[in-house]
Amino acid sequence: WDVCSNKFTDTVSITAIPTPPIALGADRTLCAGDSLILSLPGFDQIDWASAAGPVCTNCPAITLLATNDLTLWATGKSGVCTLRDTLNLMVAPLPQIDAQLTPTNCGLDNGAISLQIDQGAAPYIIQWSGGLSGTLVDSLAAGQYLVTVTDMQGCKDFGSYLIAPSDGPDVDIPVLTPVRCFGESNGKIDVTVTGGL
Repeated sequence: WDVCSNKFTDTVSITAIPTPPIALGADRTLCAGDSLILSLPGFDQIDWASAAGPVCTNCPAITLLATNDLTLWATGKSGVCTLRDTLNLMVAPLPQIDAQLTPTNCGLDNGAISLQIDQGAAPYIIQWSGGLSGTLVDSLAAGQYLVTVTDMQGCKDFGSYLIAPSDGPDVDIPVLTPVRCFGESNGKIDVTVTGGL
């Protein structure tokens, strides 16, 4: 209405811009060296940043390599609308295997492998080739043995170990020297032994 009592009308149309949800999911733990692909489709622009600064500008998807703990922010822009989400990534160290090998002796199946496991998160699952298990495997024949160690967070380390072969001693045909005369003690037997330990 104006001062002369004239009525004026107009129409304004308001259109809601559909904006997809932005959701990076729950915080998660990755094993060191693993990679993670994050994707947020449906936005006009996605910017990624961390405490160190921009990670990727206008990137619908990014691939991260797990090296250090990281807090990641994603900003999605659709028209005039802006949405944000945060994801915390924790990097878990891999289990580390230290092995002590005992070779076979005298050609027998008496080799052994003893493992010391560091880092990672106990308890560990230890799986050997051939269905063996545990940090100590013994009564082993010469040959190659593979092991996989998995910690409680699913992080893995692998080992490959060779138990060296061994032979028992070899005895050559003895050389006999008879006594010169009956009743004397001057005969001898010479034996040559090779191999073994």
